[in-house]
Amino acid sequence: MSRPRQKDGRELSGTWPLAQRYNVYTNEANCRWKLLLRPDYLPLPAGFRTAPLPDGLKVEDVFRDQFAYVKNNLRRFLAKTHGFNEATIAELEASMYIVLTTPNGWEGRHQNRMREAALDAGFLNRVSRHRIKFVSEGEVRL
Repeated sequence: MSRPRQKDGRELSGTWPLAQRYNVYTNEANCRWKLLLRPDYLPLPAGFRTAPLPDGLKVEDVFRDQFAYVKNNLRRFLAKTHGFNEATIAELEASMYIVLTTPNGWEGRHQNRMREAALDAGFLNRVSRHRIKFVSEGEVRL
């Protein structure tokens, strides 16, 4: 299978396999895949549209893959920029908190789907699930 390409024809790079395999970010509508997790009673914002994910791919799968991508890049950044070794990174991970933003109006069940994806990505172990916190996008603006 050929590598997915961006709109301008350049190959996608990085280590985000599901997004690359399914071209999640090469279609403008799919760039808003996070909105597929929204509560059913919340309408899409004016001017926004989404396209369905390919058969067999759930939005939780894409979240998990994105979180794994972020975690791997964070680890590389800490090693390269600050010279942290694996032991130091593991020590930091043992006490870190993850703060995720959600659109206003999202409920606990939607946040929990994101939490489960972050846990599946290995951000934290399941015993530490209480260290994944949520802040609404409205609160972030304050």
